[in-house]
Parts: sequence; structure tokens; C-alpha cells
Amino acid sequence: MTTLFLDRPGLALHHDAGGLLLFDNNRRIAALPDTALSRVVIGVDMPVSTRLLARLARKDIGVTLLGGGQDPHAVCLPGAARADVRTRLAQYRLFLDDAARSRWATRLLSAKTAAQISVLAKARAQRSDLRYPLARALVQL
Repeated sequence: MTTLFLDRPGLALHHDAGGLLLFDNNRRIAALPDTALSRVVIGVDMPVSTRLLARLARKDIGVTLLGGGQDPHAVCLPGAARADVRTRLAQYRLFLDDAARSRWATRLLSAKTAAQISVLAKARAQRSDLRYPLARALVQL
């Protein structure tokens, strides 16, 4: 499932029998099937009808309305809330398990360290003028 981000001024979202219609300054620019969506995030001031919100809820598509600009507020309308709840509960169970949390942290740090080593090794191969400090950084990792 995918998320549709709407963050450009002048956009409008409508629905028809086949899915969602996206308009830019009153000109239709896309027709999107709602079967592939799991969430719609709206980050600009745009008209949204209650009929559209009800249709998205009926299709289990979550909607997030962001305040935009300096406004930190957001409104979340859960669509597929059942999946969200299951995910959060699984994350909380993992958090409560010390051994699993430690394994996850070890995996995460190992992946980050390996990625950093790769970046430094590529930089050392490309920048002969910085070979010594890059080699020192690699030894430290």
C-alpha cells in the first residue's frame, strides 16, 4: 500500500466511481485508483469534502491533515486503524523485551557502522588528498 502526499498549493482532491481525481488549479491532472492507497497526507490548504473523507474512511484509507507553515498541529483520521493498532502493539511488545531490544539495537548499530565504513572507503578512494584523515576515521570505526 502507498501514501499519497499532497503538498503543492492549488491542488484539489475529488472522488468519482473509479477512485480519486487530482486537480491543479481546476485542471484535472491525474486519476488515481483508491485501491492502491493506504494513507493520504495533505500538507497544504486545500478544499476537502466530507463526502471524500467518508469515502476514504469506508475504503480504510487514513487521512492526515498537516497545519503547514509554522502551524505544528495535525489532524489524523485513521483509515486502516486495525493494522496501525497491531503494528503499535507489536512495537510495544518488542520494546518490553530486553533481549529483543538489545538484538535490534545491535543490528541497527551494525548496519549504520557498515554504511559509514562504506561511505568513508569510497571517499578515500576518490579523494587522495584526504586519504590520511579518512583512513584514521576508518580505523576508529
